[in-house]
Amino acid sequence: MRRNSNSSRPDSSPQPRDPAAPDPAALALQARGGSREAFADLVRLYAARLCAYLDSIVANRADAEDLVQEAFMSAHAKIACFNPDFAFSTWLYAIGRNLAFSHLRRAGISIAQQADSGVDHHSPEKAMSEQDDRSLVWTLARALPDAQRETLWLRYSEDLSVDEIARVTGRTQIHVKVLLHRARSALGEQIRSRHSAAAEELYSIATSYGWMRETGGVS
Repeated sequence: MRRNSNSSRPDSSPQPRDPAAPDPAALALQARGGSREAFADLVRLYAARLCAYLDSIVANRADAEDLVQEAFMSAHAKIACFNPDFAFSTWLYAIGRNLAFSHLRRAGISIAQQADSGVDHHSPEKAMSEQDDRSLVWTLARALPDAQRETLWLRYSEDLSVDEIARVTGRTQIHVKVLLHRARSALGEQIRSRHSAAAEELYSIATSYGWMRETGGVS
């Protein structure tokens, strides 16, 4: 795998969905039927978002880009196995996640070591948006346990449902709900522990983002 490079690369931050963009479900069906053009459209739709997600796992943009290529190559090779009853993105993210964890195991690196490295590798909050005030909340979220942080990323950055997160991560839906509840509660405690003025602003941002709802119980 390549290591960090100073060469300029296109921004791989997740981009807002274009209402006029082709329907991913229709593209996936066409790709499953052998359409190379449809699969190329899927690559254009998901490459940047998948890169941001994998970068949040491996904490290395160059490695994440390599893993994106591997994930799409694997998805293309296995496209006949794709189940159209589920979202293509869920299937693709599961492939990418498995590749990312395999990469870390080969390198002898744990997720905890990546999270605690203290090095800025285009972290999840930057992938959300450099100019977005919500990045302040993502900064706090970096201190959460790995599973909680990943679950938050998939829920609020990728807008995946609980069922879809369960399919991507291999966890049960109940486990995903517990992780979301614990992550929201922990994030709320972090915000409340800050200076009152800053805490009020951060809590307002987090609430508008949907992170602070239903922290009183598993949702």
